[in-house]
Amino acid sequence: MPKPILEQTGILDDVEIEVGKNQIIIRPVKNLREGWEAAFKIMAEIGDDVPIIDETIPHPWDEEEW
Repeated sequence: MPKPILEQTGILDDVEIEVGKNQIIIRPVKNLREGWEAAFKIMAEIGDDVPIIDETIPHPWDEEEW
């Protein structure tokens, strides 16, 4: 795909290609973690960023040598 065509579409990073019904569809790959940074910042501000498990749960295997 020529670079000028990609630049016209705004696709500058990774793409996903799909083929179907006599078409080739090229679309930008969505950032799955988009918005995470803002969400974590809000969580920290309201004190909702405490780990779910904050201590190690002991198990008999921990005492045995492998």
